[in-house]
Amino acid sequence: MSNIFEIEAAKTEISQGRAVAAKQFAQDMLRDHGRAAGLLSAAARNDGVTVSQSLDARHQQKIDALKNSDPANLDQAYLSTQVTAHQQTYELFVAYAKEGPDGPLKNAAVTMLPDLHMHLTRVQGISNK
Repeated sequence: MSNIFEIEAAKTEISQGRAVAAKQFAQDMLRDHGRAAGLLSAAARNDGVTVSQSLDARHQQKIDALKNSDPANLDQAYLSTQVTAHQQTYELFVAYAKEGPDGPLKNAAVTMLPDLHMHLTRVQGISNK
């Protein structure tokens, strides 16, 4: 769900945002999370887990709020959602990498941790400027 959310939020930033750094981050998130979607889907399929292909109501509300943001505030709103989303996702993947059952999903979590950490560090730096 988080992966889909981050992709949709990035699309909103790219189409409506103004700040170059935020738009570049969004472009990178489209690329990286697009790749992650394939890796996670394949791992989930191999582990017999169904992956949602759409946003739940809570995540859709966040996307709608971004789309309806005042253009002057959109970049900061986008970055704020990305800090929170990446913190939560990173913590989830760390926990799953340590405690999840062995298999493709656990391997995917371990593989993706360095990129998730880099994304989190990067978005925190951009949002603090």
